[in-house]
Amino acid sequence: MSKAHCGKGVSKQAFYLLPKIRETEALLRSSRHYPLDWFETHPELCFSSLNRSVPMLSNKKTDAGYRERRQILGRHIPARTIDRLLRNLMISVPRARCARDDMIDALVCGVVARLDAGGRDCLPQGRRELDEVGLPMRICYPLPVVSK
Repeated sequence: MSKAHCGKGVSKQAFYLLPKIRETEALLRSSRHYPLDWFETHPELCFSSLNRSVPMLSNKKTDAGYRERRQILGRHIPARTIDRLLRNLMISVPRARCARDDMIDALVCGVVARLDAGGRDCLPQGRRELDEVGLPMRICYPLPVVSK
């Protein structure tokens, strides 16, 4: 469908995410969770926003990229909490199922989830788009902190 509509297919990564996307949508559409306000986010957008709108310098899969993102997280989560969470995840989840960069991505999504409406914004700005079943389509991110 993507090739027919856009001229190119979805990435391998996106293709492998489809079952989890379907599972999440089913959860969101269930009567128990449907009235809740859920937010989608993108970790790299969040890290950039938390870094005063400056994109990350290093690839997230490298040691330098890990350190860069961990330092930014350290402004919002105590370092010992980050270490404890990562240590517990690495012990309980096989690396083949969840890599270190995925864990860091999950932590930044948690930071965004804790923000109130005054601390975050969403794309697209200024309008609310819904998918075919009425779920909101938006990417939320922290508002950049401006240096004084």
